[in-house]
Amino acid sequence: MDRETAEEITRHFDVVAGSLRSEIGTLQRHFDVAGESLRSEIGTLQHHFDVVAESFRLDIGTLQRHFNVVAESLRSEIRMVAEGFVSTNERLDRMETGMSERFGELEPMIRLSFGELERRIQ
Repeated sequence: MDRETAEEITRHFDVVAGSLRSEIGTLQRHFDVAGESLRSEIGTLQHHFDVVAESFRLDIGTLQRHFNVVAESLRSEIRMVAEGFVSTNERLDRMETGMSERFGELEPMIRLSFGELERRIQ
């Protein structure tokens, strides 16, 4: 290869290399712009996530307070049912005692009546 051809090839490679450097620089600027845009979008998304997370924290607090009110109401109602059950048991116990006493009083009378009937029959 002669010297002129080598210089022509060198010039051609220099032109191509310069063009590639220019294209790489343009791509780098595009990547920088895209990177900055992505960072901005990520910051915006982070802000939205923070707002949503705070909203969830507030909603959870509201739900927890509501649950506590409902739970206390249920405790109160369960207490009332339990007291009613105890009261009913006490009334049944008194009624059973009264019935036992009355049957206890009736037994001698029935024996006396049967004794009288038996004597009349004989």
